[in-house]
Amino acid sequence: TITIAKLRKHSENIILSTFNDDGERHERVVRLETIDGISYVAANHWPRAWYHQALNNPNVEVKMPGTGSFEPYEAVNVVGEEDAYVREIYSFGFNFRFRTGFPPRYFLRLEPRRA
Repeated sequence: TITIAKLRKHSENIILSTFNDDGERHERVVRLETIDGISYVAANHWPRAWYHQALNNPNVEVKMPGTGSFEPYEAVNVVGEEDAYVREIYSFGFNFRFRTGFPPRYFLRLEPRRA
C-alpha cells in the first residue's frame, strides 16, 4: 500500500562535497530525500566522515542529477520536531538496519546558498 508519507517523499542520488579542517575536498555519493519540497541527506551507515565534516564546515557543494556542475549549499543539522518528522517519513525496515549493524542515523537539510 502507498502511505501519505510515501507520496510526500522523492529519492535520488547526488554527489556531496565536504571540506575537512585543511580545506581538502571530499566527494561522496549520498541519497537525497526530498520531503515536502525540502532536501535532506542522512548518515545511515558507519562510514560517515562526510557528515562530521559537514557539521564542522556547513559550506558544502552538491551536484544534482542531470547537472554538470556543483552548486553551493549549506548543510543544516536536523534536530527537534523536524528530526522526528523526517525520521517518521525517512525510515528503514528491520532487515536493512540489521544488515548495516544498527548504525545511528543523523540528518542534514541542504539549503541553497549564494556562491
